[in-house]
Amino acid sequence: MAVPGAFLAPFLLLLCRLGPYLAAARSPPGVECVLFNEEYMTCTWGSRETLTANYSLYYWYENRSPMVECKHYLQDQGVSIGCRFNQSEIIQFQPFHVLVNASLGGRTLEIPSKRMELQDLVKPEAPVNLTIRNMSSNQLQLTWTSPYPKAQCLEHAVKYKSNKDTSWTEHRVKGDVFSFPSVDYEKYYTFYVRSKINSYCGSTQLWSEWSVPVVWGSNSTSKGVECVLFNEEYMTCTWGSRETLTANYSLYYWYENRSPMVECKHYLQDQGVSIGCRFNQSEIIQFQPFHVLVNASLGGRTLEIPSKRMELQDLVKPEAPVNLTIRNMSSNQLQLTWTSPYPKAQCLEHAVKYKSNKDTSWTEHRVKGDVFSFPSVDYEKYYTFYVRSKINSYCGSTQLWSEWSVPVVWGSNSTSKGMAEEQLHWFWIHTVLIPIASCMILLVLVVLLVRMERVWVILMPRIPNPSKNFDELFITHNGNFQEWAGVPKDVMESFKPNYSESICYVSELPPKDSYEPLWQSSNHAPSVTPGAPAAPCEHSPYKNSYVGV
Repeated sequence: MAVPGAFLAPFLLLLCRLGPYLAAARSPPGVECVLFNEEYMTCTWGSRETLTANYSLYYWYENRSPMVECKHYLQDQGVSIGCRFNQSEIIQFQPFHVLVNASLGGRTLEIPSKRMELQDLVKPEAPVNLTIRNMSSNQLQLTWTSPYPKAQCLEHAVKYKSNKDTSWTEHRVKGDVFSFPSVDYEKYYTFYVRSKINSYCGSTQLWSEWSVPVVWGSNSTSKGVECVLFNEEYMTCTWGSRETLTANYSLYYWYENRSPMVECKHYLQDQGVSIGCRFNQSEIIQFQPFHVLVNASLGGRTLEIPSKRMELQDLVKPEAPVNLTIRNMSSNQLQLTWTSPYPKAQCLEHAVKYKSNKDTSWTEHRVKGDVFSFPSVDYEKYYTFYVRSKINSYCGSTQLWSEWSVPVVWGSNSTSKGMAEEQLHWFWIHTVLIPIASCMILLVLVVLLVRMERVWVILMPRIPNPSKNFDELFITHNGNFQEWAGVPKDVMESFKPNYSESICYVSELPPKDSYEPLWQSSNHAPSVTPGAPAAPCEHSPYKNSYVGV
């Protein structure tokens, strides 16, 4: 039984030592730092909704500089949520440390952080100047440039899709050139590019944002004119991008049966190329059919971008809701409210999406008013809510949703209980409770192991070895059992006989019938004198007979 104990004890000791680390894996997220294009860096640790105190950040480089406080805090309505580092404060390839803490109610609160290598936290800026060239009858070449200063440290990803594809195709590219070997002139293609630091310069997984798309194909400019009325304050009509347009188009518009054709007064341009038109509020008339004509002259030909009759009330895109607020209505019910910048609240419908920290997908609900009731909550979770809006069927038939609002967070890890209480809770769990519990389990298992060894001895006793118990018998007493056993002499004497037996003499007589023993011829046995010793029995060589007296 000693072998199982020797095997189990190191494992239990390891469990006791790993207890704090296993608990720390469940602790709240800490400080997240990102180095943007090697120009500046931000370290963030929460949001206004989740922080209950103003934290301070101190940083230092290992074996290089003393601890220094952040000089440029990022704030949200007076609450410090991060720190911005200028380029002069950034040193790559030096271990970087931060300490983020605050004082609340006489206690020191600390947000966990870890040792960082800044070269592994670089997020490049998205590629720019995407250009497509026809290399042969059916081959394209896509090129781009990157604002990141060290082009040799980049790898890229190109994704593309045609107007007839249902999913994107993505390729990894080492340089800044991508060859597309075969194209279909009946389709048009959309390309995006993004970048990240390669394995030679760092081990980051932070990709840049996707670039502005570039479009190629026979129908790349034939998607038409797209108009959007933003919050009923202004409207834009666009018809392409600098990469897809080969001429400067002009826009003319009019309202059906109401006004003459008028040219756009405020063109939207990209490096000198007109890509759209902006309409002020005074130029917008809803519930009147709206028409546009977009054309250009190139090489003696008139180019025209198709358009269609539009109803502006169906093109309204509201602004995202603001002032999201959560109230506790009962022990397990919440009420989420918000306000909308859109001037006609009765024309809106809303969508609320939420997810807890333990959910893997979002849940979305349609809401007609500006109140959403959440009937049942779990106080062991925290929830994130978003809201967006669109024009309802009474005021238009648009499918243009607003952007999602700024999120609001509620629960055990947000403002309801406070970050301070949550951090204190986790502190006690992973620094006190789990180590003590692990050691107690180790102690109980050792005790059980000892007791099981006794039970094992009882159930399966060892075979005894008696040799040691008889060493004195053979060595000291020379095998004298009575002496070794300590039997008294008088007892030993009592076992000796106090009488003597008569000696029997045996004689062998010759084998002849005429010869008989003496006592047979005289018909009586020889007499024996009492008290006298018996005559010895003689052995005769002539007859096999034995006489004993």
